[in-house]
Amino acid sequence: MKTLLQLLSILILFATTAYPQAEDAVKMKGVKINLISEADAISPNTSFTVAIHIQHFDGFHTYWKNPGMVGVATKIDWTLPEGFKAGEIQWQVPERSKMLKYNCHGYKGETYLLVDIQAGADIPESFDIEAKVGGMTCSEKSCCFVGFAQTKISLNRDTETKLNSKHHKIIQAARDRIPKLIEKWQSSFQQTDSEIILAVHNSEFTKDIPQDLYFYPEQNVYNTETPQEVVITTDNSINVRFQLSVIAEKNLKSLSGFLYNPKGWSSNDDKYLRVEAKVSAKN
Repeated sequence: MKTLLQLLSILILFATTAYPQAEDAVKMKGVKINLISEADAISPNTSFTVAIHIQHFDGFHTYWKNPGMVGVATKIDWTLPEGFKAGEIQWQVPERSKMLKYNCHGYKGETYLLVDIQAGADIPESFDIEAKVGGMTCSEKSCCFVGFAQTKISLNRDTETKLNSKHHKIIQAARDRIPKLIEKWQSSFQQTDSEIILAVHNSEFTKDIPQDLYFYPEQNVYNTETPQEVVITTDNSINVRFQLSVIAEKNLKSLSGFLYNPKGWSSNDDKYLRVEAKVSAKN
């Protein structure tokens, strides 16, 4: 535990440290990063979506917005034309991985981190959008590497936004993979000094629910070095109990994330269920 806490302190220090200037930037080990846009030509005062495309190699992974007890989520610093604004990262669903022996939440293979860009009223005839992507790459066999990658795209102004058919299809597919909230699923949670108990239920859901569910909380509240306990009641209600991390916020009012079912939640084989829970009145 002492080693883990020391490592956690280092990761927090990195997460709150400003990025180096471009001339000091280094490439991120084990990944290839590039920026794509769903549109090649942009009209004034319109919104369009870009994506940071991360390709992982040689067993390396990067980290989700809540990496767990170890790791640091990928960050993006934007350089945009005057009047342009970048939105928040729209994160793909994560998977479980290992940083050496420690459990974490991250990405392998190919990942697209989506960001909406709002164009300004005055757009240059041609312009660049540049992203400085910073983060940590790790694997089960080697320790972590902190790195930064510069990537940019060149776009044009037009009276109407003109889509790039290839990139628009890729970005739309990535957007479709992010689960939406399904109102029929009700959820709440209770928090004690040491744990959270998440309750999820859909009275119309009759499919068998396996015991090996896993909840990915978006807030960094779960001690990923401890197992989650899943209980399925006779009415198909789901209770997920997990221990709090050392940096968990006290007295949470809401809890969000994804509940993973290896057998899928629907006929479409959707394995991730969006959860947006409020604290129980009993808490």
